[in-house]
Amino acid sequence: MHEERVPLPYGLSPRELEVLTRAARGQTNQAIAQARFLSPRTVHSHIEHLLRKTGCASRAEATALAVRDGVLRPTPDDLEHFVERAPAAREEGEDRR
Repeated sequence: MHEERVPLPYGLSPRELEVLTRAARGQTNQAIAQARFLSPRTVHSHIEHLLRKTGCASRAEATALAVRDGVLRPTPDDLEHFVERAPAAREEGEDRR
């Protein structure tokens, strides 16, 4: 079987895609740096590059774009990072104005 390499979406490098994936899961630059044995400044540079390449203004916007386009596919374990939760329901008997 022959596997063919395909370009990554948005022109991202493999490292940029990995950083985006980790950022999308809520990891800070420091946490990403520690996990990948990089300096926080290098992670910051990867974030800057991937924002420029995607045309996004923030990590959240880049995450939304990547999920929308199917680049990042959250698993059930990832849902807490990708789904906004509704405010907790008020307790019974609480004053509702």
